[in-house]
Amino acid sequence: MALATLVVVSLTVRLGFWQLSRAAEKQAWQTAMATQRDLPVLDMSPSQDQNLASTQEWLKDWGQPHLLHRRVTVRGTWLPQFNVYLDNRQMDGKVGFFLLTPLQLDHSDQAIWVQRGWLPRNFQQREQLPEVLTPSGPVSLTARIALAPSKLMELGSTSPGSGFSHLRQNLDESEMRHETGLNLLSGSLVQLSPEGDSDALLRNWFEPAADTAKHKGYALQWFAMALGAAAWFFWFAFFKVWRKSGNRDC
Repeated sequence: MALATLVVVSLTVRLGFWQLSRAAEKQAWQTAMATQRDLPVLDMSPSQDQNLASTQEWLKDWGQPHLLHRRVTVRGTWLPQFNVYLDNRQMDGKVGFFLLTPLQLDHSDQAIWVQRGWLPRNFQQREQLPEVLTPSGPVSLTARIALAPSKLMELGSTSPGSGFSHLRQNLDESEMRHETGLNLLSGSLVQLSPEGDSDALLRNWFEPAADTAKHKGYALQWFAMALGAAAWFFWFAFFKVWRKSGNRDC
């Protein structure tokens, strides 16, 4: 009985501290993300007198943790023939599409996916995609460096042999490199400024919360279980045994 109680108490206490560590990790992650967003905007749009070599200097650091969530200014040309409408995406409590378009970076052979904004869905004609005005010339925009859009559960995948599909449930980076033939950087940009784009797009981007209260609640439950197991053992091993021994003495 003592061994079983020791195992239960040790396990539940360990799980409780693990939940507290998860809460601390998420809080640190949210703090780091907020710190990155508050940094000055990083200019990644080379001027006309800069060449390809100077542009490649900041591309070397692309994908590094110190750039994630950083606000940047980029310059390039939209490639609307590869527009992707991610289905079942929400903004302001409404269901619609996230519009993603590759941006061919100036003075570079590389492109990057830009999450341009949100558009409502036509519920009468689900397959009908809303039209978006896309400038044909070079554009400059302010964006936030982000990972690729989060993936939702889907029952099937887009068949490469059926042609390029603009309506998708998820964006597979390796698959899109193959389908478009573009030299696409990993991750994406979340557009913040309206420059060079349509006013029809909403950009009230959701900011993920750390949700530390959930982990602290789980930790409290584990600690309560440990306390309950210890209390049960002491009651059974001392109080009940002591009462029985007292009855025998009588």
